[in-house]
Amino acid sequence: MGRAYSNDAAYSLLASAHVLATSIRTVVEDGVLRKACTSRVPFSTLKLLKLIAVRETSTVHDVARFLEITDSAASKTIDKLVRQRWVRRQEGRPDRREARLSLTPHGRRLVARYEAAKTVLLREIFSHFPAHAVAGISSMLDRIAVEVVRASGRRAGACLQCGMYYRRKCLLATAIRRTCFYEDLRARGRDVHVRPRPGRTVALAA
Repeated sequence: MGRAYSNDAAYSLLASAHVLATSIRTVVEDGVLRKACTSRVPFSTLKLLKLIAVRETSTVHDVARFLEITDSAASKTIDKLVRQRWVRRQEGRPDRREARLSLTPHGRRLVARYEAAKTVLLREIFSHFPAHAVAGISSMLDRIAVEVVRASGRRAGACLQCGMYYRRKCLLATAIRRTCFYEDLRARGRDVHVRPRPGRTVALAA
């Protein structure tokens, strides 16, 4: 079959993608977080807690790279999370940027509640669609993302901000040379983990 371009089809897809992204942000992210936590916690805080949760050891410098901010700004962010009892910081290192970070029991419970509530919601949503159809849509979106990045000229060194949705098998990793925060950590010998559960972390295979 030919690859005839349709302006209407392209705009329709952009509209659908925008609606989906907005729905994910308001329902799957902010909405689930409100149900999982009685206090008002911004989703940006949860993303940071997830970063620390999926790593056995995170540092202030890792946080700065993840958020794309300076080390000093990251240190202030961590100070706030420590005061709020979400994060524990291991002091005693000469370079404060390399202070080891971990979640407190309070922080681990929040991440676990969010993940449990999100799993229930995703099961409710995606039970209406065949798994192979969902996988096909995911693959198509990846291919479109590749072409969007290529068209932008950012073929090298671009972090595409998968954030807390990191996947080992990602088309973007092989189709475009880009800087990946998580893969850089793996290259430096730091394991990346997914789906943390209370008292247990499941490591990704190397």
